[in-house]
Amino acid sequence: MDWDAFKALRGGVLAEPAAPGVVRLSESGLRPACRSFFYRIDTPDCAVLIDGGWGLARGRADLGLSPGKPVVAIATHSHSDHVGALHLAETRLGHAAEATVYDRLDPNETQARPWIDDLDFAADGTAVAPETYQQIPCRLTGTLADGARLDFGPALRLTVLHLPGHSPGSIGLLDEARGLFYTADTVHDGEIYDAIPGADRIALRLSHDRVLEVEFAQALPGHGALMSRSAVVERIERHRRERDR
Repeated sequence: MDWDAFKALRGGVLAEPAAPGVVRLSESGLRPACRSFFYRIDTPDCAVLIDGGWGLARGRADLGLSPGKPVVAIATHSHSDHVGALHLAETRLGHAAEATVYDRLDPNETQARPWIDDLDFAADGTAVAPETYQQIPCRLTGTLADGARLDFGPALRLTVLHLPGHSPGSIGLLDEARGLFYTADTVHDGEIYDAIPGADRIALRLSHDRVLEVEFAQALPGHGALMSRSAVVERIERHRRERDR
């Protein structure tokens, strides 16, 4: 089956509460091990979408977005499992180091391929032809730098932390008022990939050093479970032990 047919038949997004005012989204058509998590935060003036999954959302309704309400999408990095729905937003922000990738979303540049070529991808075992996989380009309307403050009114203020290592332009987003830290793929409870194209183990170690200095109550990563700060610290320490062997 080609990707467009798979999307039409298996599209759909799961939604669950992650924190007060924050909805965690994932794509039901994919095997749980292949899903990523992305997040919707509703404010009085707009909806904020942090990442966008693989692209099985068939429109804004699948993401629970209110008709007519502006959407601001923030990309934590340009890998294929995080950018699929970003085209649905009018405003799209990401780090300048990966800005050109969003212009085309070439499956090799987003690292969809060759990773998915031999992957049992679909939840129901449907074979999806990897050569047909293509996402809708989502050229950034603005770029983000380390330390940028994103002010969406009293309901939401986010601080951008540039955390390279998993990819050159990986960022984290800190909601200091609510103690929430969107860590994407820099820290999560699964395999932290630091040997793929564009990754840098030394840079990731430095980014982990920085994460360890951040005060927060809960991390909302791109994969796996929500994590307490102590769980994040333990995961970074375990990652270092694994790499130092």
